Amino acid sequence: MDKKSFLASGLLKKYVLGLATPEECEEVISHLKKYPELKSHLTTLESGISDYAAKQGIPELPASRPARATAGIGVLIIGLFFLASTVAAGVFYNQGKVARKNYANAIAGLEACRQQLVEEQSVRESLKNFQAFFNDTASLPLTLVGKTDETRILIYWNEMKGEARLKLLRLPNPPEKMQYQAWADIAGEMVSIGLVQYHFGEWQDIACLKNAKSVNITLEPEGGSQQPSVDYLFANAEIRK
Repeated sequence: MDKKSFLASGLLKKYVLGLATPEECEEVISHLKKYPELKSHLTTLESGISDYAAKQGIPELPASRPARATAGIGVLIIGLFFLASTVAAGVFYNQGKVARKNYANAIAGLEACRQQLVEEQSVRESLKNFQAFFNDTASLPLTLVGKTDETRILIYWNEMKGEARLKLLRLPNPPEKMQYQAWADIAGEMVSIGLVQYHFGEWQDIACLKNAKSVNITLEPEGGSQQPSVDYLFANAEIRK
């Protein structure tokens, strides 16, 4: 092998890096003896490797050229492997963090959807029951009227289900710290069946008591009374079964 072919073969680089086999080392030494000018190439390669090793913090080991070069490469490979492992670990950690966050968001989204579905089912069930209540032939419609046209209240009374609902159509605004209250007349005794909220157009639940003869609305102190203020009776209606 001539000098040009030898340089092109890369054996000199393998020799400097400590990667050459014993046979290749003998061939390199033989060519260095045969072509002394190749030593400048050898010096240049060694200088370049030493500078790179110094920049990377790889220490020089007091051994033969192949052993020293191999050790340097080994340290470099370990360092690169450690660096790659650290970078990979950081990447996987960040990916895992993002994945955990996405998973938590997905679970929260599913729970929100589940809760919304439960609420929608509850609303549908309530509307279904609500509609069934008004369609029930046992639900008696009562129209409570007062002495003037200012008072008009609608009540559906279902003794069989024990349910009753009230809606204000017309009713004077109660004075400050006063409130309307509903009563049922049972055997001549007035029994409270609930406070009336001053909300128009909305159905309100009130108690439905058996054997009631009439439903009455009075004006009472805020929070309600134990006994009705008969002088402030605003509306009433008989329950005719």
